[in-house]
Amino acid sequence: MEERRSIGSMFFSLMTKAFTCAVLAMSIVGRFANNEATLLTSPMVEYGIAYATIFQLLALAAANAGISVFITHSKFMKKMRGIVQMLLVMSMCLAASSGLLVAFGWITGDSFSGWALFITLFIVVFVIAAIIMIIKTKSDDRKYNQLLDEYKRKQEEIK
Repeated sequence: MEERRSIGSMFFSLMTKAFTCAVLAMSIVGRFANNEATLLTSPMVEYGIAYATIFQLLALAAANAGISVFITHSKFMKKMRGIVQMLLVMSMCLAASSGLLVAFGWITGDSFSGWALFITLFIVVFVIAAIIMIIKTKSDDRKYNQLLDEYKRKQEEIK
């Protein structure tokens, strides 16, 4: 189904989802952590999220969406197994996100706890996404197998 969507549609859909989730997550953390959040991470300012941070989140979402579209769209990478695609997307997004985090000054190069937390959360998010993808794929398979069985039954009735 993903192959039938246009590249632009896939890109903007992924970017919008990632950006919305990131802003929502930062807003929730900022609400409950208040001023303590400013001590943990530079994107949080005393009374919320800095405007520059919102644009940086958009750049991060766009980079990751671009990588995902490039790897998963059939026009670019053909006949690649799903698990290979997922691992390639994960590793490239991790590399791109790491570079942008350093460029934006969100995590310094020598902050072991910051990098450990980032990598842990990154892996957790990708595991959750993989589980959701597997559940959706199994659900779609079940639905299409039922439709195929129904089609075969109707074809046998015709004969």
